[in-house]
Amino acid sequence: MKKAFTLVEILVATFIFAITVFIAFSAFYSATSFQSKTTAVRETTQAARNLMETISRDIRLADSGGIATGCNIGVECSNLQITKNGVTKTYSFDAVSYQANLDSIGITSGVYVDNLSFAGIDNNEPTDGKADGVMIRLTIKEKQQSKLTEKGIITLNKRVYRRGYKP
Repeated sequence: MKKAFTLVEILVATFIFAITVFIAFSAFYSATSFQSKTTAVRETTQAARNLMETISRDIRLADSGGIATGCNIGVECSNLQITKNGVTKTYSFDAVSYQANLDSIGITSGVYVDNLSFAGIDNNEPTDGKADGVMIRLTIKEKQQSKLTEKGIITLNKRVYRRGYKP
């Protein structure tokens, strides 16, 4: 009599192999999914910080009286004009089309500006009506709309004051 595997033994071995492959695939998928979420949040955070630092640097180096938000002091608006060395730079945000005019600030293609607003700050007593600084509120989101994973959403608030150099 020849020794061979029965049909039941082959089915049990195939079932055990299929379970093992499924567990291994699930672990691999979970790890790659976690890595992509972490990468998206890291890239979104970095883009938000880069944008905030660029705007902050321009505010700090603005000429005296060179900060204009187009709104009253303390009121949030979507436009900021900074004059530095006689050159005016404009940052603006259109909430309807989600288009940001950021004067060629590099933002990675994987994120977009969801909200950008500015509020002038006047620290002079009595107030002179001119902005000495700006409260910046920035929200950036990642563009991955097709996946049903958590989105990288970063909101930053920052107060920045013009440096008070005296000529």
